[in-house]
Amino acid sequence: MCITDYDLLQMSDFFGSACSLWFTLVAMASIRKKHVAGLLQIVGVFGLFIIIVYDKSSLCVIAIPIFSGLATITCSWGVKMYRRKHLYPSWRRYVFYLVPGVVLAVIGGVSFAFLETESNYKYLHSLWHVCVALSIVLLLPPKSGGKGEICGVSESTVAMSQLPTVPFSEDVS
Repeated sequence: MCITDYDLLQMSDFFGSACSLWFTLVAMASIRKKHVAGLLQIVGVFGLFIIIVYDKSSLCVIAIPIFSGLATITCSWGVKMYRRKHLYPSWRRYVFYLVPGVVLAVIGGVSFAFLETESNYKYLHSLWHVCVALSIVLLLPPKSGGKGEICGVSESTVAMSQLPTVPFSEDVS
């Protein structure tokens, strides 16, 4: 028994999935100008909303964000490679993160789109969610603070004893 309409729940589910895909691709583009990245995110959300309201089960719900996001990544990374005159991101990032992330996303997408039946739904749909979650972990760029930094300070220089402590009061009223 649900307190809301099934179509609304389904539409919200599709919209959330499409938005997470779009935001991941925009984050992967690593656009330094925040206003450009923000504009892409807002325009993408409105575009996805229109597509989902028009036909939530359309292939366009996934295809348009993927192709638009890949075009954005290609442009952004291409400009960075041109300016730096070397590969962006590093070959290690491609080998250890991007290729495995894309492979997991493809495995999840193929299992969801082509292999799922009513009898194996609970298994393959779970596989889809695991693959997508792991691929997002691999595909998202590293945090901007750099390796081993906590709030801009090298992790090796911060000992646990130096971190601020909050006194614990047993008298909670």
